Amino acid sequence: MSWLTVGRSGSRSQVTIKRKGQYQTVWLTRIARDHYYSLWGQTAPSPKLPPYMSRLYGNIGYLRINRLYCSQLDSIANYLKDCSIILLDCRGYPRDSQFGSHLASYIAHQPDTVAYNRFPFIFSPNSSQQLTSTEYQIIQPSRNIFLKHKRYILLVDEGVQSQGEGNVIGLQGVSQSITVGTPTAGANGMAITLKFPGQYFSFFSGFGEYYPDNTPNQQRGVKINQLVPITLGGYLGARDEIYEQGLRLAKQLVNARN
Repeated sequence: MSWLTVGRSGSRSQVTIKRKGQYQTVWLTRIARDHYYSLWGQTAPSPKLPPYMSRLYGNIGYLRINRLYCSQLDSIANYLKDCSIILLDCRGYPRDSQFGSHLASYIAHQPDTVAYNRFPFIFSPNSSQQLTSTEYQIIQPSRNIFLKHKRYILLVDEGVQSQGEGNVIGLQGVSQSITVGTPTAGANGMAITLKFPGQYFSFFSGFGEYYPDNTPNQQRGVKINQLVPITLGGYLGARDEIYEQGLRLAKQLVNARN
């Protein structure tokens, strides 16, 4: 499918599509990458989500962690302390790279190893002689108790990558959580930039990240308990089907407790 995007801005590609059993030929005009990003959310109405920190129905809480900062954690914990089930919306790239691990410490009730990283230790051009070093990610519990011993539902999608995936892995490791959504990028582990002639560049991961049971994050994404099928009707109807499934599951857990 790369031929669709390769070409100068303003050039066109002929594409045949099938819609409601009928075939149709259309011409797609290539646009600059920066223009593409500026169009996000304009092709269809955007879903409306609760505010970044909300108390929903009953004792269900909601937290969108990619827009929050570590300095807010005490007030967040106090605000959500009476919620028994909390939706953690992990989608999008975090503004505060430390927020995920700090939030995990507020949730953890004992020290826990949530993941480990494997770094290349290269001292010879012979690949068979290369070694690796291992660094363990250990979460130490915070003294704040307001977010401990609760049920958590983590929302993820294909936009979760790198630090965002590391946050999810850490939160999964310290909580009784259910992860809901679509497969994440599977591209964690410190981005190393590789430059090519013509101002082209690419990235590769500088180390491997693994769950404690040796399951790799790279090329697989984070572990998901409930995959959510995203539909065209949901997209065109401005529905957030991942959030809807997470909220539906939260309500089921609340009802099961009552």
